[in-house]
Amino acid sequence: GTVRIVDASGNDITSTSDTNVKVKMAASADTAKAYLNETPDIISSLQLTTYSTDATYPFANTTPGPKTIYAWFEDAVGNVTPSQSPATYNITLLASTTISPNTWTLDLAAGATKVFIVEGTADSYSWAISDPTVAEFVDGVNTGNSVTVKALKVGTFTLTAGSLTSGTITVVQSFTRGDVNRDKEITAQDAVDCFWLAFQTSWTYDELATADFNQDNEVTSQDAVDIFWESLK
Repeated sequence: GTVRIVDASGNDITSTSDTNVKVKMAASADTAKAYLNETPDIISSLQLTTYSTDATYPFANTTPGPKTIYAWFEDAVGNVTPSQSPATYNITLLASTTISPNTWTLDLAAGATKVFIVEGTADSYSWAISDPTVAEFVDGVNTGNSVTVKALKVGTFTLTAGSLTSGTITVVQSFTRGDVNRDKEITAQDAVDCFWLAFQTSWTYDELATADFNQDNEVTSQDAVDIFWESLK
């Protein structure tokens, strides 16, 4: 007889991340039972009580790596394939596919971007963010095996990649808006620092995060004035 591991369409596969695999078997017409195992030993507890050309086999050893499936066949009167010559099929068990990292904390004060990837496969996925007001895909790119996510505001969200879903991803803000020099207090010096930043035509993420006090996506002298008044409180 023969044994093969196949995909949902019945095509032979050489690798999978699924620990329950579809098995195709072929044996003589009088075959009554089949035994499957991952070691070259017949174990009756693993027998298929009724032989079928289609079956599902759960890996006993789910550690990723090369695997060999062994199959023995028994006919209606109890004759079994000689133990030294079972049918075999080689396959590689991949790590289970998962979004990695599965949970994460993004800090608005530290660039607030992170690359997420689907581990266990090189397949491309369509990604989505559960709350697009909290985070977005950098440059709008949301397809592929990996994506880069940028946080927009404090909150939480999850990522999906096809049928895969991440754990909770948290966005925090460890800086204080108006604390331009990051000394953990808002003083007149922060207003002065903001005033000098207002002469620039572009700003880093961190500069906007602390100096753009009115959150209009630019640093102006008005922000310096607002920070000065905030320092008097």
